[in-house]
Amino acid sequence: MNLHNFLYLFTALTSISLGMYVFFSNVNNRINRIWCILGISTFLWSLGFGLMLYAGTKESAIFWARVSHFGASLIPVFYLHFILSLTGKLQQRKRLLFFVYGLGIFFALSSLTPLVIRDLAQKLYFSYYFQPGLLYLSFIIMFFVVIGGAIYILLNTTKAVVGNVKNQLIYVSAASLFGFGAGATTFPLVFDIPLYPLGGLVFLYNIIITFAIIRHRLMDIKLIIKKTAIFAGLFAFVSMSFVGATFLAQELFADIMGANSKWAALGLTIALITLGMRPLENWLVRVTDKVLFQKKYDYQKTLREASEGMALITDMKKLLNLIARIASKSIRVKSAAIFQLDEKKNKYVLKIRRGSVRRHSGYSLDKDDTLAGWFKEHKEVLLYDEIEDWLRSGRILRKNKALRDKLIEIKEEIAYLGGAICVPSFHKGRLIGFLVLGEKLSGDIYTQQDIHLLSTLASEAAIAVENARNFMEVEKLREKERESYIQTVLALAQTVDEKDSYTRGHLEDVNYYGMQVADELLGSSEFKAVINKEDLDTSLHLHDIGKIGVPDAILH
Repeated sequence: MNLHNFLYLFTALTSISLGMYVFFSNVNNRINRIWCILGISTFLWSLGFGLMLYAGTKESAIFWARVSHFGASLIPVFYLHFILSLTGKLQQRKRLLFFVYGLGIFFALSSLTPLVIRDLAQKLYFSYYFQPGLLYLSFIIMFFVVIGGAIYILLNTTKAVVGNVKNQLIYVSAASLFGFGAGATTFPLVFDIPLYPLGGLVFLYNIIITFAIIRHRLMDIKLIIKKTAIFAGLFAFVSMSFVGATFLAQELFADIMGANSKWAALGLTIALITLGMRPLENWLVRVTDKVLFQKKYDYQKTLREASEGMALITDMKKLLNLIARIASKSIRVKSAAIFQLDEKKNKYVLKIRRGSVRRHSGYSLDKDDTLAGWFKEHKEVLLYDEIEDWLRSGRILRKNKALRDKLIEIKEEIAYLGGAICVPSFHKGRLIGFLVLGEKLSGDIYTQQDIHLLSTLASEAAIAVENARNFMEVEKLREKERESYIQTVLALAQTVDEKDSYTRGHLEDVNYYGMQVADELLGSSEFKAVINKEDLDTSLHLHDIGKIGVPDAILH
């Protein structure tokens, strides 16, 4: 097998491996499923191509050539489906996708007949290479039109988006142009154009996509990596237990037990595995959580508990502390800060700080601050690494100095707060505050699940904060009304007191002695009743209120 053949087989291996890894990391995610199917079709194309070139007989070569084109016919279909899902345009282009699926299935089935691959012949350095059938040119046209259309959609969407999403699409665009460019070089030789096919370099497409997955959260494969690490550890433990027990049995028990030493080895192995398997598994889970990733949280459970907890709290400070604690503990971050809109000051004030937040409590940002203005304009989560990516990309920002200056200012503010992610909180379209979280304790990046959790938490927190604010306003109003009521009572009592010169000063005496008696009763272990001292104070002031309607002649 030469290097050329090996590259095709290596491409097949990387395609199927990456596809399966992504699929099993999140089987419920549509993008992950489509990517897996695209990987399988690329696997069939590359495997068939490589084995055709390696085949020892013409019959075997024709079989693998047709398998190769069966996969190649489906690549444009699944690639278009993948791009439409990735760019969020699937609903808009469903009819187009349905039509392309029909074309792909037609050419895939035709590829198993002489209509696409009529025969094989020696070309350049290859013993076997494709001889086109009646539909081969139509197949090529379909291939390039569908792929070209998908790349056009991808590039247009890349221009329209910003941040980490833009970086994701840039990598997919680069990988696509490189991968399909290399794959396209396999077609000229079909028509006897002496161009050396470089299809074996398609494996670099998989390398670029893998980098995008790891660096820019294109698809989340952390869970399957963790499971693989745990399985590898357990497998190594079982293997070592068996080998170690066998060696010990042969060395220690061979002379004593003779032929029965193998049973001693088996018994020792079973004992080691039984006693050590569960503790080892638990240890591996902790290690992979700590070294590779943070511990996972239950998304729905976290939201449910947060919602229930926030609904029960009406004290604003306690509520903000709860929000910060939920965000910090569920995602496990180094720091957390909550800014809340202060209507009187017309500023966003730092109310809660946890961990390594450099700003002091009470620190504030103007209502029209650059960071607040960004949230009001874009209404979405802001990641520190996204800002860095925007500033590094530079091409668009060089033409818009004001935007670049704004991003630099936002980056510096977030950095000074020790933030890695900022989550705005809106109520009826009004920015009422935002949450700033630092890096994770694990050093891991923020995943889409984290972002969804924080966004949902911010929405629920906005409602809870407004409810608490309304409750506090009602309490203030009630207190104001009570104060007004007390002042009215005191005025009436004073009128009565002044009306009766005989008992003038009696009001204060009754109030004083009544409150003293209440204090004595409350201090007694035998007294079980509850006394509301505010109500008692009011009652004592009003005890002679009936005199207000008594004629002065009678009182005197």
